[in-house]
Amino acid sequence: MLFRSAGGADALVGAESILGVPCGEGAAFLVLVAGGVGKFRIHADLPSLDGAETELGELGAAAVPVAWKFVLHDYQKARVMTFLNPESDMLGAGWNITQAKIAVGSGGAAGKGFLQGTQSRLNFLPEKQTDFIFTVLGEEFGLIGLMFLMGLYLLLLMQGVNIAMDTRSQFGRLVAMGVCLNFLLYILINTSMSMGLIPVVGIPLPLVSYGGTALMTVLLGFGLLLSVQVHRNVEIPRGA
Repeated sequence: MLFRSAGGADALVGAESILGVPCGEGAAFLVLVAGGVGKFRIHADLPSLDGAETELGELGAAAVPVAWKFVLHDYQKARVMTFLNPESDMLGAGWNITQAKIAVGSGGAAGKGFLQGTQSRLNFLPEKQTDFIFTVLGEEFGLIGLMFLMGLYLLLLMQGVNIAMDTRSQFGRLVAMGVCLNFLLYILINTSMSMGLIPVVGIPLPLVSYGGTALMTVLLGFGLLLSVQVHRNVEIPRGA
């Protein structure tokens, strides 16, 4: 297929994740971010965090040029540049993001119909069963189908937040909000990547992308949420 022969290593999707690290490490990175942010935001003993958040944002912005100069490899920089200008190499590194945009845009409002998408059925769209499943849905079911999917995700997230707010245990709130945040990050990164809003990364779409490991991870998170709900009236002393 064209995207394999012309794209090279930089055009392949799914083998690597955020900033070019392996997919497993990228998923672990998201888990760490979700846990860290949840702990940072929910801890009851912390004072107002507005100033601290501003300082963290400024520190992150200052670290960008340093990371670009000394941390990122050449192929990682090429991936960022391809995101900024995919038309510069449409048959190579920009193939994935270009075909994804075509697929989503061609679906229109109502889509082309189930199994009627040309980009996916003719194999123009790479990794259509995993990383780019969102674009397949957009092509076949259109904007209406994508909004319906986002509505289902929103219902799940709202239920998770309600579980976190109802529990009396601080530990339970941290676990529930961490699971919800991790779930949200997966959704935002995958959908944004599919629409060309961020560089291509190997993050699956929860409960939709093909793959047993991703599904098992999501279901384990839901199991934690249900456990928090069942034990919502149990108080866990600090330091226990």
